Amino acid sequence: MIMDLAPDHCKSGMFGLYYLIRDIVVSVAALGGAFLWQISPRANLVTAFVFAVIGTLGFAVFGKDISIHDPSRRPD
Repeated sequence: MIMDLAPDHCKSGMFGLYYLIRDIVVSVAALGGAFLWQISPRANLVTAFVFAVIGTLGFAVFGKDISIHDPSRRPD
């Protein structure tokens, strides 16, 4: 999907940028989880639950399906 949405002249750059941002977010989340675990495992679980609810509600309200239609492609 990343490659389909990126402009032709910078596909590899967009691919790299996506994974850079993704890895930074995952690393910060892991450090945050470790910090919360030091407070208590329950704090970690409650925080994860709150973020899951916020994410689910955000997707339900603002999420949309992005259709990529390329007439030259044939469905497999």
